[in-house]
Amino acid sequence: MGPKLIYIANASFPADSAYATRVYYLCMIYRELGYEVTIISLAGKKETVSWIKDDPPKVVNFSNSIDGWKKNLDNMIHGGRRLSKLLSKIKEEKPDAVIMGGGYTRLFGVVQRFCRRWSSKLIVESCEWYNYGQFPSGFMNPFFWDHNIAVRLLYKKANGIIAISSYLQEYFENAGVRTIRIPTILDSRNPDNYDENVFEDSKLNIVYAGFLGKQKDDLGTVLSALVSKLDFLEQMKLHIIGPTEDQVRRIAIEAKIPFQQLRKSVIIYGRQPRERTIQFVSQADFTILMRKDTRNSRAGFPTKLAESMVYGTPVIANLTGDIGLYLKDLETGLIIRHNSARGIAEGLERAVRLTREDLQRIRENCKETALKYFDYRAYVEKIADFMGDIYR
Repeated sequence: MGPKLIYIANASFPADSAYATRVYYLCMIYRELGYEVTIISLAGKKETVSWIKDDPPKVVNFSNSIDGWKKNLDNMIHGGRRLSKLLSKIKEEKPDAVIMGGGYTRLFGVVQRFCRRWSSKLIVESCEWYNYGQFPSGFMNPFFWDHNIAVRLLYKKANGIIAISSYLQEYFENAGVRTIRIPTILDSRNPDNYDENVFEDSKLNIVYAGFLGKQKDDLGTVLSALVSKLDFLEQMKLHIIGPTEDQVRRIAIEAKIPFQQLRKSVIIYGRQPRERTIQFVSQADFTILMRKDTRNSRAGFPTKLAESMVYGTPVIANLTGDIGLYLKDLETGLIIRHNSARGIAEGLERAVRLTREDLQRIRENCKETALKYFDYRAYVEKIADFMGDIYR
């Protein structure tokens, strides 16, 4: 019997989400090291998930999913009590280590108390640091304070931190906490194959796939760039996956773009299953990702960049956070020097001029980069060393 690990996720698992993939592949690293892994999470829906391989880790749910603010508030108030009730049932096979992902203040105290009781090592998995502007009512929003108190005070009491970015790694290391950086991780060796052609013409097909809820992505500036030159509307199509038509219309109005002008070259699909989204990403000529340079963009790391490269699809993006470690101009995509309509338009002009041979070369570079940096197996030895330091 190997050492035991519990991963506590304050999110649904299994789920069709970027965070769920991170939970899964972190757990796969520990399984490679011989750990018996149990995931304790909010309720998920296994039938919606196609990327989980055979023999998944054991999953136990401590609460319902948190779709919608009412369920989120309920979990904020009662989640700690429910988790405590579940953990109190662990009598015999106590874990050697516990990873807590996204528990904030509501769960940290509970998990810390049980780790002390079990003599278990507590590791925090940190992948976000939200700005107040990302929450309704800003500073007055209780979820903002719940998150920030945890990052600024509580997480520093852990035995170790798994940080998704250099920004968070430096922050916690400067606070004296043993920290390892693990970016987005996936199974880069075995990407799914999609035979169905999702694009109907030979124009330059660019995919934006994302969720606008936390104001991370700057889609409005992308749309402004698209209409800044009439040739773009003839030469390319932008496929928008995630946002609804109403959301895109509001963004266009805020950017002072006639929405009807976009219809010729913009196709809006709304929310799609992850598998369908990946199908679009894998067959696109480019994906596009524009973000404002904020603390949140520096602290996080875009899963969509890693997913794009796993499937060999070049990325058009500006440099925020750690993106520049992997995005190299004309090698794995196109770098936008300035997050402005003019800057993006210059990037789109360069994209149109690339030959099919250029694109194929860049696609191969993307796959190599993904294998080197985004495959979970690349971090097995690093996690082994990290855990060795924690146990000493």
